[in-house]
Amino acid sequence: MTGPPAGLTMAFLGDCVLSRPVSQLAGRDPAFAAVLGVLARADVACANLETVIFDARDFHGHPYPWDGDWTLAAEPAVAADLAAMNIRLVSRANNHALDWGVAGMRATSDLLDLAGVVHAGAGGAQASARAARYLETPAGRIGLASFATTFRPFSDALAPHGEAPGRPGVSAVALTRTAVLPGRLFDALADVAAELGAPPEAGSCELFGQRVERAADGGTGPPRYRYQPSDDHLLAQLQAIRLGRQHSDYLVATLHSHEPASQAAPNEPAHIVGELARRAIDAGADAFVTTGIHRLGPIEVYRGRPIFHGLGNFFWSDIQQPLPGELYRVHRDLVAGSNQPPGEVTDADLSRLLNAASFDHAWVFESVVAECRYDRDGLAELTLHPVELGRGRGLTASGIPRRADAERGRDIIERLAESCAPLGTRIEWTGAAGRVKL
Repeated sequence: MTGPPAGLTMAFLGDCVLSRPVSQLAGRDPAFAAVLGVLARADVACANLETVIFDARDFHGHPYPWDGDWTLAAEPAVAADLAAMNIRLVSRANNHALDWGVAGMRATSDLLDLAGVVHAGAGGAQASARAARYLETPAGRIGLASFATTFRPFSDALAPHGEAPGRPGVSAVALTRTAVLPGRLFDALADVAAELGAPPEAGSCELFGQRVERAADGGTGPPRYRYQPSDDHLLAQLQAIRLGRQHSDYLVATLHSHEPASQAAPNEPAHIVGELARRAIDAGADAFVTTGIHRLGPIEVYRGRPIFHGLGNFFWSDIQQPLPGELYRVHRDLVAGSNQPPGEVTDADLSRLLNAASFDHAWVFESVVAECRYDRDGLAELTLHPVELGRGRGLTASGIPRRADAERGRDIIERLAESCAPLGTRIEWTGAAGRVKL
């Protein structure tokens, strides 16, 4: 297996939560045009598509809200708009792929296919969801394999078994989570478990649906989570990555993960993310991208290949329509506490309330475009272009990536560099972008 094609340039982006075509705005927004310019000079840009594309006026599916979250929706023209911005490779294994059921998933596939956008991670059964998909470019054949460890109940694709047919859905690697506690906390919890009739055995117990273990050294460090992937799921996904690389000149593997390192550090990626990334690269992936945490995570270079532990958001749409009535019911207290009479609250009002409750943070609205350039020796340059998404702007202007000015750009890159230091990655500020020292 040869290395990546010499001269190849890839642009990697975070989550694309968008609901309408936006490329037309570049004509009057130079900072947005500058970002699209970075995408245009790449052979292809790769992103996570975290929405469902369909025509609400002629749709026969249904919304499936879960846990009070949005059922994300995008107009049909979004598919062609992605292609117009050179975002022609998108991952779809994520927790929003089936927000509008199988019908919405299939409508999205049809519209992406029509627009020439290659997508992976969702399919009619487990094998098709896991399989890598390919984009033919002048620089070479680019493959994409996409999987998720965060997914909604019944949204994971299943394989046929006997007379039972397979199930449409996303490519999933299920995780078992264990809370690892220092000795003093585990001992206190063990007393509670014993009182409830579930005494610990061999330093572990299960309480309130959560498996709990005593830290091996009985240490005094903070509690943390340990995640164990399903062996069957992981081996099948690694096989798909291996085959995908054999059938392409360059393969991207993507993971959608919300798993936190601990309850006390909900925005820190879990250790399992790095483990899965390195396993994927060992299986043949040329780059590994994690999305889902809605903020920038650290970057490492492993065996000469980039691993992105979180690329934040590239698009963050404040316009979401239509929303199901279930969302109003689940969040009736938010609605009742708003300044509008409950009967006059619109979808835009509800989205504003939900965003204020969960996503009103500066880091939701800043990210980087990671530009990777290859020569015949492999990865030659890794440039990080800082972007800001217009926090606080009106609905039609917020959530769109714009080149950050020098002051904010430097701040974004310096904070990212600090998070990368424990992984041995060094980033220098060039005055306009960050450059990873290879």
